[in-house]
Amino acid sequence: MITTPIQPENIDEYLKRLFPISRSITGNGNRETLRVLQELVPISIEEYPSQTKAYDWTIPGEWSIRSAWIKNSLGVKLVDWSECNLHVVGYSEPVHQFMKYEQLAENLHYLDHFPDAIPYRTTYYKKDWGFCVTRAQNLALLESKGELEVYIDSTIDDSGSMSILGWMAYLVMDLYF
Repeated sequence: MITTPIQPENIDEYLKRLFPISRSITGNGNRETLRVLQELVPISIEEYPSQTKAYDWTIPGEWSIRSAWIKNSLGVKLVDWSECNLHVVGYSEPVHQFMKYEQLAENLHYLDHFPDAIPYRTTYYKKDWGFCVTRAQNLALLESKGELEVYIDSTIDDSGSMSILGWMAYLVMDLYF
């Protein structure tokens, strides 16, 4: 149901609400995003169970994340998912380990040519985990003394579902089923 007329001054309010939502192609963040969009345009939401085959693709399990960070040996958080939801590779499996930078490096992603950017990465079908950081964060991790504490609190639920726009569901059904 449309509750707010779309006006340029409203767009900033919606962007401020939408940006912090941690969303992927499945999960509560995606559903919350679609509910906010329902305030702007008349859309219906359809649910499709995880593990449903659609042509050459399978809907992945529903991913949920509650917390993630990397702390130095003094307990200072150098990377914190609660500050930016792009910091964790989407669909990361849970992890809680102490490791040197050299071990962590294979699970870090950053862009040398865009030093302030945080890359967006996912791993829907490969069981893995990782963090996406700025170049400065990567350097701070590299220069840390001692072990780093790495923590991701997440789950992947194969009995979950994917929420999509109602009109998109008809397109998918026509093309793939």
